[in-house]
Parts: sequence; C-alpha cells; structure tokens
Amino acid sequence: MLMTICSNSGDRYRLFDPMTAKDYDLNCQGKGLFHGDSKLVVFFSKCGWVLITEGTDRVIALNPFARSAFDLPPMGLSVFHGVSFSSPPPHPDSTVLMFSKLRHGSQVEVLVWRAGEDDWTQLRFDLGPDTKFKVTYSNPVFLDGRFYCLGSRGNLAVFDPADSEWRVLDAPECIYDDDDLRTSDSRGHLAEFRGELVAAFVPQHEAPVEMFRLDRSEMAWAKVERLDDAAMFVDNWGAVIVPQPEDSLCNRVYLPKFAWSEDGDGSKVSAYYDLVSRRYYPKFYGLMEPMNSIWIQPKASRA
Repeated sequence: MLMTICSNSGDRYRLFDPMTAKDYDLNCQGKGLFHGDSKLVVFFSKCGWVLITEGTDRVIALNPFARSAFDLPPMGLSVFHGVSFSSPPPHPDSTVLMFSKLRHGSQVEVLVWRAGEDDWTQLRFDLGPDTKFKVTYSNPVFLDGRFYCLGSRGNLAVFDPADSEWRVLDAPECIYDDDDLRTSDSRGHLAEFRGELVAAFVPQHEAPVEMFRLDRSEMAWAKVERLDDAAMFVDNWGAVIVPQPEDSLCNRVYLPKFAWSEDGDGSKVSAYYDLVSRRYYPKFYGLMEPMNSIWIQPKASRA
C-alpha cells in the first residue's frame, strides 16, 4: 500500500491499495506520536515499519498496523541520501544506517545505531578524488549482514557493520559508461528478492524501465526482462519486489502515482509500467503523486 503522511495529520495516515484502488485511513488512537509543529518526512519501509524524521534531529520507527512506535536517539546528520535498517529498531539485533554523500564529492558520512545504544556512531570516509562512485540518492539494501548501496552508473558500495567500513566494490562493473545525463533522466533503486540483488533504473520521462539482477557467483549484472511471478513497487526513496498470486498482476513496476478514473466516481487508478508490453498504464504524463509517500507492506508485528 502507498502510505502518505503529512505534518498536520496527527496520528492519522492515508493508505492507497493499488490492487483494489481503495483509500484507507489508519488512526493510532490519539497516541500523540508527533509534536505537530515540525516537518515530517518518511524515508524507509520494511517489515511493516517505516522510518520517519520529525524536524532536524528526531527519528521515529513506526508500525501503523500494530499501532506501535519507537524513538531512536537524536541524530546529528541534517542531510542524508539513504536510510536503511537490518530489522525493525525494536528488535534486539537491529542496526540502522543513514549516510550522506554529495554526488561529486569524495567523502561519505555515515551514522550507525545499534539496538541498545544511547547514541549514533558517526563515521567519515574519504573515497579519494578519483572515485567513480556517485550515489543514486536511494536507500541501501541489507543482505547477508551488509548494506549495499547503488551507484548511478550501476556499481556498488558496501557498508559492513561488523568492521564499520565503507568501500566501493571492484565488481560488478558499471552498467553505464557515463552518468552525466542519467541523474535527470532516471532514478536508480536497489531491491532484494529471494536472496538476490536487483537494480532498477526508472526514467523520469516516458521510456522503458531497465532492470538487472546481480549474479553473485560471477559478481556481474544480468539483464532482467520480466518478473513472471512478482511485481516491483518504486517510490522516491526505494523499491521492493513482492510475489503476486495472480498472473495479471505480475510483470508490473508500480509507481507512487495514480490517475483519476474516467468513470467520474472519484476513484483512483494506480499507475504502473508493464514489463511485457513495455508501456505505462493508464498513462505516463498528468498523473497525481502524493507528497511524502512510501510503499509499505502491511504487517502487524511489533518487532
């Protein structure tokens, strides 16, 4: 479901289900989670939990389905370009990662919080003036104990919480030779599906979505043409691939956008890219996109 939250929404959240084209409201029963006078931004979603910032230093983990929330320590990084966690922060094994890197700079700033700690650990890495790694401004993916971050040309960087090191991998090789135009033409996202990494480049204009799977035995990208038993959901910060029980729902890349139904009944039609026909439905231009929204999988687990 596409979750939308506003700074003045109090404890209410709007959810849009693209399969049924219905809106739902969730109410956390007046728990007063937010102060109401600071900007809220939703950045990351996993296991039914979302990470939200309020103001400049507050970080909240929220499960709107379980009506459960968890405050992380105040952070000291006002601008960041990717957020992720290994497991929901209430879990005793949780590790939360935030990082910041200017596209044309060589320094990476990293904030790490581990369950039970009172403060964030702040780290700074200098990749050197010749680094070819430029971030996609999208969230990392936690897989097999490490956080993977996608570069705008299709290369990868890794942060390993075990040794607190950030490094750019020599392999896989870049998918694209040059990305001078790619920053405005498409957004790159990384997703995990059935233990594999999948990179997707979603255009900002009416062009095909390009998708690649990482063959970790060869550490090389392989082009993905179809998702025959699954669909991908992308938003401004991340992507998730989920199995679909119906063939008619597979091979779709859902966007965080919708169109109003032509029936005039006020209903919505979710926008998506079809990997088989290589077309956008119901159209590409003129769509509505809720501000401050993110795809979330309903799950009522508290940790």
